[in-house]
Amino acid sequence: MPWQPEDWTEWTAGRGVEHACPGAHLAVVRGILRRLPDRDGLLAVALTHGHLEPLALGAYFGRVVTVDVDGDDALPADADVVLALDALPAVGLAARLARVHGALAEGGVLIATLPARVGATRPFKLGGEPARGLHEVELQWLLRRTGYQGLRLRRIPAEPPEPTRLLCMAVRRALN
Repeated sequence: MPWQPEDWTEWTAGRGVEHACPGAHLAVVRGILRRLPDRDGLLAVALTHGHLEPLALGAYFGRVVTVDVDGDDALPADADVVLALDALPAVGLAARLARVHGALAEGGVLIATLPARVGATRPFKLGGEPARGLHEVELQWLLRRTGYQGLRLRRIPAEPPEPTRLLCMAVRRALN
């Protein structure tokens, strides 16, 4: 996907998350999806975890495939965008991230939300199975270890009962 440097500078703008509100992560993801270039010709894969995707992806992309991460469905090869909103469980997260990385086309983007660790103290051990959510450093470490480039991470605060989430955007690029 043809990302320009100015696309990444917009990431830190606080649009839609000035305060915690229900569905704040969805508002931010919708903004990201609207700004993706050439959406009509892209293949988007929505990963689900026992529930339907809360976004109507057909309004953003020309082709959309839904895959249950707990099922035996194979991820389509050469996906341009993989969207995983609260769909990647902490158990086996590294293997699932690697599976998604393998399904992405060169320049493909992963957009995911994961539960954030609240009140994390440092130091903490990297590489274990996170039981209470992830710290930004843990998620960055997992994504880099899997081979993702162009990482963007953002904490999305929420009011209970909504969890605080980490929103990540990562790109599959060759290291050449």
